[in-house]
Amino acid sequence: MNDVPRGAAIALCLLALSGLFVLGGAAWPASPHVEPSEAELDRDYAAHVGETTSIGGSVVETDPVVIRVSYDTGVYEEASFRLELVGDLEAAVGDDVYVSGELRPDRSMAVDGDRALVRQPWELGYMYAISFVGVLLVGARFLNGWRVQPRRLRVVPRERSLLQRWRGEADA
Repeated sequence: MNDVPRGAAIALCLLALSGLFVLGGAAWPASPHVEPSEAELDRDYAAHVGETTSIGGSVVETDPVVIRVSYDTGVYEEASFRLELVGDLEAAVGDDVYVSGELRPDRSMAVDGDRALVRQPWELGYMYAISFVGVLLVGARFLNGWRVQPRRLRVVPRERSLLQRWRGEADA
């Protein structure tokens, strides 16, 4: 097969994929409800009392559940404030909590435990470690059965897999 039509087909597919991304982003109107940022809540909490918002932080106390909400100030510094979560929520100190609820006057938020995500600190590392192992396994499986021809911009199947060569097996 000629390399020019293949390159043109790849370019056309990438262009179509890019167009679908743009179309997908433009298909839904922006939400009219704009939630306040962490910095806005810290600066002027009283102005946002009664609003429903989503926020996340690390649990620093458990009875009642209090989280420390951290945000970037934009000058290589981090600021934080404390927010009490009122409602049916089970979390341990050090857990990461992401909640949605209504802001109350006393720097607290009314939350529903069913609409909260509580993640223990080890879960993020586990997720990345398992993903890395999966990538290694898929890469090994790919390289075992296929070989890359970079000059011709293609991938072709191997006549004998690397595993068959390693075992010394003859062609079938």
